[in-house]
Amino acid sequence: MRKFSHTKFITLFAGFLISLVILSTNTSIIFAANYGNGNYGAGIYGEGENSPTPSNNTSTASAPICTDQAPGPKAPWLYGAIAENANSVLLYFTEADTPVNKYLLEYGLAPYKYLWGAQDLGVNSRSQMTYLVKSLTPNTTYYFRVRGGNGCAVGTWSNELSAKTKHIVTFNQLEVSQLELEPVESTEQTQTSGDDSSTPTNYIVTVKAIFNNNKPVAEAHVAIFPGNNEVATNQDGIAVFKEIPPGEHKVLVTYRKFQSEQTIYLTGNVKDFNLTVTVQQKLITLSPLVLGIGVIIIASILVILLYVRKR
Repeated sequence: MRKFSHTKFITLFAGFLISLVILSTNTSIIFAANYGNGNYGAGIYGEGENSPTPSNNTSTASAPICTDQAPGPKAPWLYGAIAENANSVLLYFTEADTPVNKYLLEYGLAPYKYLWGAQDLGVNSRSQMTYLVKSLTPNTTYYFRVRGGNGCAVGTWSNELSAKTKHIVTFNQLEVSQLELEPVESTEQTQTSGDDSSTPTNYIVTVKAIFNNNKPVAEAHVAIFPGNNEVATNQDGIAVFKEIPPGEHKVLVTYRKFQSEQTIYLTGNVKDFNLTVTVQQKLITLSPLVLGIGVIIIASILVILLYVRKR
């Protein structure tokens, strides 16, 4: 019987390892294959909200009738998005009008061009909610929106919000563990634009940065873009910004050599917003993919060493 040399064993094992790494690095391609050309890729959600509706329908089959009551006119407020790592983004949003028993998601690589989605996020409460979108591509900007649903009936879509995933390896991160954005109700008359719109022309945004142990992040630099506004936090970790327009903004918090980035969306007939960012310092952050590959490589080296030793 021919002997199985350890050189041949190592060669075959290395080939298996390389194949496994290639398969792992293409998780986003596999995910796109499942969702990109299905219900959301080439179907009614594929071109986003600006796509034209077909003018004729040659199908003789009658469309199913939904008898469930649709959620009310109030859409969810998608107010925050944070890249957790190279492959996931955490979304923050508020509730939709009742009745609602689920929330739906769409997202893509360009504004209002949605390639993927989820029919039920598995979250439903009458307060602020979060949802972690996984299987994303590293260092890529995605555009998200959510809406409420009740059975087969659906409500109005939220605002769109974008976020960029991290690199597979990042250094000196202020990792955000909690994001809270609250409008401050005021009994005073809110300043409005000349067209009598209910949305103020600008807001006052008070940013409070704290560590996980609730200690303030003092003498940090906070910037809000667009606008290139930068303010240093005081001893209580607070920085105040004025004349911030409605819409999407990137908020950067820099403390010493550490930095965090989060996306927020300002809207509503209020004057002020309170933004609280809870962070922790991390020298190095690895994506789950890199961690998985590292474990595979270490395990493979141990197997090879044990095999050679037994020889």
